[in-house]
Amino acid sequence: MLQANDFEFESYADDGSNSDPIAYRTEHMKGWFINFHTSCCGTAAPPIEQMAVEYGELISNRFAGDLPVRPAGKVSVAWGRLKSAD
Repeated sequence: MLQANDFEFESYADDGSNSDPIAYRTEHMKGWFINFHTSCCGTAAPPIEQMAVEYGELISNRFAGDLPVRPAGKVSVAWGRLKSAD
């Protein structure tokens, strides 16, 4: 749907139909919109504090230049697996 409507987008995790998180924009927007969902059907989400740190790092790394990601304390699975239903 985003491609059909001429949106530029970056998916950071997806299952082929859904993306979370995702950043997108069009030529008429003055910046990027980043959409995060923090809960989903039947999956355990990491603590809010941990998600906040990881979201902040994603935004900093994408929009503030080349900053290293600190791996200590991070979830050891891909974003798309965090919310996949059992």
